[in-house]
Amino acid sequence: MHLRKFGRTDLQVSALALGARSFGWLVPPDEAHALLDAYRADGGNFIQTAAHGLPGAPASAGLGRSEEIVGAWLKRARPPRDSLVLSTRIRLDRPPGGFGAWQADTVQR
Repeated sequence: MHLRKFGRTDLQVSALALGARSFGWLVPPDEAHALLDAYRADGGNFIQTAAHGLPGAPASAGLGRSEEIVGAWLKRARPPRDSLVLSTRIRLDRPPGGFGAWQADTVQR
């Protein structure tokens, strides 16, 4: 698989990242592990997870499920740590009531 420089860093990442966001919802753990094995066998090294699920997914599919599945694969497969680049996405929900007032008060000072 073709590698490319990642931004202004010295990291070399696969031209195609493996998106693991649907692991645990659309892709069961055993199939996810098979996908990860195949991706690595083809020379892939850039895996993206997500701390939250897909829109419309049940709550059980989110909250780090894809990261847990990739973590279990890492524990089993034991690839050299410097051979992979892992990334994740997070979603910041709207703050609970009262937070905005605290923030506004802080900004005015």
